[in-house]
Amino acid sequence: MEKDKHLKDQVIYITNSAYDELESLPRSSNSKEEMHQMEETPEIVE
Repeated sequence: MEKDKHLKDQVIYITNSAYDELESLPRSSNSKEEMHQMEETPEIVE
């Protein structure tokens, strides 16, 4: 269970970092939508 929580925290951290990177770049608002779609896609872990 602890491992899962750690993994989830890591995913949240990575996602937040990606959002911060998007924020810091001058971009159109539709980049945010693309980011949102990526978030909804379940990640395939081999």
